[in-house]
Amino acid sequence: MSESTKRQRQASDAPARPQKRRRDKEPEPENGSGSERGHSSSPVPTTKVAGRPVKNSSFPLSKGRLKKTRAFFEKHRPPVREEDLDEMIGPAAPPLSDTWTQQDEDAMMAEWDDSPETAVYASITTLNGAIPTLWKVCLRVFRCSPLDAISPLRGLRYQPLVGRSQPGLWSREFCNRLSALITHPLWKGSPKRLAMALQYAVICRTDDRRHWSPDPLCSALANLRRSIKQHKGLELSQSVHKMHKKARTLATRDGDEPSTMSDLFLHIHRTVQGRTFDKVPEPVTSYKGLQVYAVNVHDLKVVGASIDGNFPYAVDEAYQVFRAAKGSGLEIPKANQLREFYERASRDHLRQIMEVLRDLEEGEDEEMGEPEPESESESESDPDPDPDPESSGSEPEVQDELGPARVPGGEPESESSEFDDEPSGTNAVEGLILNSDSEVDDAPTPVTPAPLPVLPRHHLPIPPSPVATAPLVPMTSPASYDMQDVTKVVNDLLRKERDEMRSFLESFREGVRLEMRSSLESFLQGVRLEMAEVQKRQDQLQRRQDRQNAEIKAFREEVGDIKSALEEVRPRGRRQQPFQSSDYLNDGLRPLPRSQGPEEQLGEAPNGGFGELMAASAPVHSSMEDDFTDLGLAPEGWENPLQPRPKATAEYQFIPRTRGVRDPDVTQTKRYQGKGLARIEAEQEQGL
Repeated sequence: MSESTKRQRQASDAPARPQKRRRDKEPEPENGSGSERGHSSSPVPTTKVAGRPVKNSSFPLSKGRLKKTRAFFEKHRPPVREEDLDEMIGPAAPPLSDTWTQQDEDAMMAEWDDSPETAVYASITTLNGAIPTLWKVCLRVFRCSPLDAISPLRGLRYQPLVGRSQPGLWSREFCNRLSALITHPLWKGSPKRLAMALQYAVICRTDDRRHWSPDPLCSALANLRRSIKQHKGLELSQSVHKMHKKARTLATRDGDEPSTMSDLFLHIHRTVQGRTFDKVPEPVTSYKGLQVYAVNVHDLKVVGASIDGNFPYAVDEAYQVFRAAKGSGLEIPKANQLREFYERASRDHLRQIMEVLRDLEEGEDEEMGEPEPESESESESDPDPDPDPESSGSEPEVQDELGPARVPGGEPESESSEFDDEPSGTNAVEGLILNSDSEVDDAPTPVTPAPLPVLPRHHLPIPPSPVATAPLVPMTSPASYDMQDVTKVVNDLLRKERDEMRSFLESFREGVRLEMRSSLESFLQGVRLEMAEVQKRQDQLQRRQDRQNAEIKAFREEVGDIKSALEEVRPRGRRQQPFQSSDYLNDGLRPLPRSQGPEEQLGEAPNGGFGELMAASAPVHSSMEDDFTDLGLAPEGWENPLQPRPKATAEYQFIPRTRGVRDPDVTQTKRYQGKGLARIEAEQEQGL
């Protein structure tokens, strides 16, 4: 068998290699049946991490769904152009008019220059890839900036968790989760719906009982809005969730079906009850006089979990479909445009807030009337519903129609390179905004492998409720009714501002008082410590002075004792008779001439006797006595009398007498240093 034939046979016997599957191609079911959620586009399911979903998500992408989503984006949500930025994020220089003058613009710029966001935006960098991604998603889907989606004008205020944060910039996790949440079809492309869901999440988490005005999207929410408005006082007597449940019960009894948003509110409350929230600071309730709800990353997690567990399309799935269907063109903002976009959006945001506050002060707010309830069935049946105020032009409101059909295979879908600037480790995918004519149920709908047509849900005719058909008999004229509402709202705002200002002044006064008291106590404590230190130093100096005085006194006494001893010695020395030279001659002692030192100022006696030596030492004792006459302080040149003075030295030659064997010519010389006569005689007798 040849070598080539052997290789061919081995190749035919080897198991076939698995065919490579394209990224956008859905896997076939293993057992022939199952829902599209039960299969993954990757061999190993990827673990979901905090933030946006991973790229290799476990949700397969249907060709029909992608095609419908792409068609919607091409028609109603095209890529943002440069000429659209003035309407979406605000103009760089607004046109001046009677409603906005140059004086208003100068006041806005002064407030902008004093805000901490100015310095933060000036030093903004592109290191955080979640920020440009959030801008691109929000501009494309909501047609507004992220600062407009989470804004006090929508009753929201970003709240960072405990830790370091920069004013005006949101955390990476907050941006990632908000980007994925924006793309869900539940909001129908309207930031108002997302704002309502976030407000309700904050209300349930903090048990906020302030007056809340939800949009009347259905009869249940309209009943809730009406019951809250009829309540007297600044706070409600019961929670908003209990009032919402009663409003749903009333709407169901009248034959009205609650909307999807009302269902989401119930799921949000259930999710909040099963969680604990740590490291959350005190909530902020107002901003520049506007009522706000402080939203943080916990609220985004609650809303996302409420959608994932109770609606057929999860947030991660919506984000994935959006990424695949949005197109591959370049989108703005670019990396070098972030600073400009932030500044333009922030300034336009300040202009809108100033206009709203001015209208409230002047009592010219014409939108205080309650809007009529909006039926979702009507908006779904209308092929061209009225656009939201946030939408531009005559775009229809995005509906949440999602066909459950599954089409295997299809052409490769290209991904945009504009989202490659995402932070490493997030691997985010994007979601979908599609039309839907069906309300979602709590349980997911099983999907067969074969493609199925999309069937819209047919609503049953519902008779009008007695409340809706009852004639309205106004008690007062509409003009006076509106003015009363405006006056009440203005008075409530002024009263609230006054209470807040009073509370702030009291807390400020108390803080100043405590600070002054603490500073004064610290100062007095420091003074007491300094005084104690000075007193301690004075005591040390006093003890040292006493010790020196005692030493001086003892020294004086010692010097006096020495003086007395010297006075006693001097008379005894004067009474001694000087020795004659004959005494030395008799003893055979004769002085020898020698040189005298300068310290030995001794006069020589005529015969060189010892008496003359004592007489010569008398002036020395006399001078010593004169030196100690004044002992106040030691005089210059004074010598301590306790130390011995240098002794006089004299050389003597012994001439022994002729006694026995000694030669009278032999002499013996010895040196005596200050020795007495008795010792000299004793040594002489001993024959020394």
